[in-house]
Amino acid sequence: DSGDKCFIAKANPPPLPGLTDAANTSGGTGGTGPSVPGAGGTGGIPPSGTAGTDKLNTSASINYLKSNVTSQNVYNGGCLASVQRALSEGGVTLSCPTGAGGKGGWAGNCNGPLQSLGFSSLGASDSSPQAGDILVIQHPHPSNGALPIGHIAMYNGSQWVSDTNQNTNEVPPGNPYGSGGTDPQYWRP
Repeated sequence: DSGDKCFIAKANPPPLPGLTDAANTSGGTGGTGPSVPGAGGTGGIPPSGTAGTDKLNTSASINYLKSNVTSQNVYNGGCLASVQRALSEGGVTLSCPTGAGGKGGWAGNCNGPLQSLGFSSLGASDSSPQAGDILVIQHPHPSNGALPIGHIAMYNGSQWVSDTNQNTNEVPPGNPYGSGGTDPQYWRP
């Protein structure tokens, strides 16, 4: 593991030195909205017609993760793409903005869009996770610490899943970066 756990999820992302991401096939941009810690100053109003959490089929999202994410603790930089696909299978579109001048989405900027979709903030801890809960943490890019790329994972009912099935002993739960991952924010549909 080179430390390149999670970065961009976007079709044709700009190249980042030393990183690869075969899963970069989705993403998008957010609009303006409520400012939430870790949202990069934008809230990401969902596009017209985007379903909120009242339309989320959590079972379909979890089934997607269980069927399509089979590795254990093998990160490929596709955490955002994986969670976006899971939510899409459940009927919800998640688009997360990048920082200034960026394209695609960064996992660390998903707090505002999750709030806009109707997810409920659980704050910095989730002592009793439920299937469908989502964690967003901040984490700098391994090659360029100025890029706050972050990490996102969804709880599948037994463990946290991003682009891999994560270890169950992570602190806080779902945070593969340990002390390198900051400002955890947990969300419930």
